[in-house]
Amino acid sequence: MSSLNQDEVRALEDDRVLLSGPVNGKRKVSASLLTPPSTQGSLSSGSSSSASVRIRDFNHSQVPFDLPESHESVAAVEWCGFTRTKAGEIYARWSAKPNPQHNPDGILEFMIGEVNRLNMQPWSQAPVEQAMTALGVSDELKSVLTSPIYKQVFLSETLHFWLQDTIRDRYASLRILQKKLKFRGAETVARRKGGKRAKIMGAFDQTPPTQASSSIQSDALPASYVSVDNPPSILPSHYVLYKGKSSVELLSERFIREDGSVNMGAIESLKDGDFNQRRGAWYFSKEEETAEQYRHWAAARNCMAETWIIRIQIPKEFIDGLRKKELWYSPDWKTYVWYCRKGTSEGDPPTKFDSFWKLGQAQLIEGNICGRSPNIIPKIPKQDVQQRMSESDLLYNGNRKATQSVFVDEEAVERLGELIRGKIFIEIFPAQQSPGIA
Repeated sequence: MSSLNQDEVRALEDDRVLLSGPVNGKRKVSASLLTPPSTQGSLSSGSSSSASVRIRDFNHSQVPFDLPESHESVAAVEWCGFTRTKAGEIYARWSAKPNPQHNPDGILEFMIGEVNRLNMQPWSQAPVEQAMTALGVSDELKSVLTSPIYKQVFLSETLHFWLQDTIRDRYASLRILQKKLKFRGAETVARRKGGKRAKIMGAFDQTPPTQASSSIQSDALPASYVSVDNPPSILPSHYVLYKGKSSVELLSERFIREDGSVNMGAIESLKDGDFNQRRGAWYFSKEEETAEQYRHWAAARNCMAETWIIRIQIPKEFIDGLRKKELWYSPDWKTYVWYCRKGTSEGDPPTKFDSFWKLGQAQLIEGNICGRSPNIIPKIPKQDVQQRMSESDLLYNGNRKATQSVFVDEEAVERLGELIRGKIFIEIFPAQQSPGIA
């Protein structure tokens, strides 16, 4: 917001978008800034489209929210999930860094540096709430991360991972909203001065049309997407897989490029997952409910961002022709997940698992999802794995065990990206409310 000039500020105040003067580095902003604007995608169908999209039409919050004026401020650090006291400390360290030309780390890197203390004693062994309190994590974010509603998904990764991921997402959302406000102010000024609409005509109308619509965060989408009222029918002889994501994660590296090709690298998961000890992998689920758990969790951690359910259709001939392994809950599942979650510190898994991970072996692994914290799994002694891991450590959809389909071969994934082009459906869930940092 600090980039707003006086004309833009005046125009936004007249339009009741800016609702207050600066207070502690923040301004009260109308919830209309979160309203999805008119669509930039085509409303017609066609085989040349890169993806079909539906925007969920929720009742948008009418409650104003506090938006930091600058992305480099105490208020910005607070927005990302720290207490105001800790935010002041982090900002002070960042602003006092010596020789900025040779020390280019931004304020985001300083926030992540604070979270990295979790890798050191005594915080690496501390209970979750105690560790977050020591780091200066806000009560609002602590409440989200420790909510019983999301316990299963929270336990699928480390506290360090979730804090880093949440802070990065929230910081990206702040930058997006600030740009959105700037564009809206510039458009209003241009319209008043010359009676002309800016190039982004209609992008920030307060009352969106009834057609499908997309916000600036959907810059993660190519221009050639098709807006639809209902999901496309499942094609004959195709399987369907789902994935839940925050759109913010796909802004720096688009999942779908402008030419319609699919960038599978944008949704790659790092090593040390359930079924990928040494290399990246691509995780999906056959159940939309499983993807919804992860999407809902992303929305809870960053309620200022759109979240997506990605549905892909894959020819059965391709999937059925892959070298596939299955690993359902069993003693072998416990052993393999333990080795993968440990990384390479214990060496390779037993030789009976060679076909799961060695190059030229499995291309797709299907099995159950581990819902127990990666902070705990690696600490289980090898000899105790069978006794200390149980069915309660799985991720569930209600009473049903959730499943995952994991592509572990890069060549297969490259071909997968080619085959799903034009067969992607994305359900977009708009930002719903503001974080409690007032």
